[in-house]
Amino acid sequence: MRRAPIAAMLMAGLCGIAAAQDAGTHPLLPGIRCPDVLDPGWPRLFHDRQITGFSPLTLGMSEAPEVWATIPVGGEMNWARTVTTAEGVERLLINDGRLRMVSIEDGSVLWTSTDGSSLVFFGDLRGDGRDCLLLASGARIAVLDGATGETRWQYTFEPSHVYARVQVADVLPERPGMEAAVFEQYGEEGCLISFPPEGEPEFIWR
Repeated sequence: MRRAPIAAMLMAGLCGIAAAQDAGTHPLLPGIRCPDVLDPGWPRLFHDRQITGFSPLTLGMSEAPEVWATIPVGGEMNWARTVTTAEGVERLLINDGRLRMVSIEDGSVLWTSTDGSSLVFFGDLRGDGRDCLLLASGARIAVLDGATGETRWQYTFEPSHVYARVQVADVLPERPGMEAAVFEQYGEEGCLISFPPEGEPEFIWR
């Protein structure tokens, strides 16, 4: 007596799948599984209603896309960002516990850094025409060379439990280079740091 309800449910499920064969609603659509799909800046806002970390990529596709490159990661994928270099070339920054600059053209890894911090800024930070990365993690901020991944400068705020919240802009246009406004979460201090073309960064006020 229990088989009839089960069979009815199976038939209803199959009919539901058959009715969802168009490219926009097929249950086996390709997609992305990554914490970044929860980013409200993505065009499909609230596309992950069950908070699974999965986003179906409909985009009007009639067939699954071809995989042109696969980039293996050594740990958990924390984030990935596309950046544009001073030469106008797009690159991919990948953080999986380490940081890597990857060529979008062929998927080759251009450099690797052990710094696994969050990206705050990428571009001509010091006004010398060279790309830099400004990273932040907890109480520490660091500047990496965009061409090599080498650490050019770093600073750790006190006490160690504070989190540095950083924003970069050309706050002082009369000075070459950019400035970083830093305020401490779980702390009581703030500062403005200037990044000149040469020499050490300067604390304008604190």
